[in-house]
Amino acid sequence: MSDRKADTMAPEGTPFRRIRIDDDLWERLDKAAKTADPDSNRSALLRKFARWYVGDIDEMPQRPGGREDSIIASAERKPPAG
Repeated sequence: MSDRKADTMAPEGTPFRRIRIDDDLWERLDKAAKTADPDSNRSALLRKFARWYVGDIDEMPQRPGGREDSIIASAERKPPAG
């Protein structure tokens, strides 16, 4: 169903994009991406999410574990700044 190479590798010449995400969320996203798939990374996860969101693929990116035991809900989570 999903083309793994299309999810993990940006095509040659793809423009660099910048997004704003606070440091804590960026680090948790990295840990979560690697927990869900050790061969993955944040960029691959964001590309896969974008492909799912616009309807290119049917399978939504996998989250790591259940919510209770995931990195997302860990005790290390800090409240948002502001």
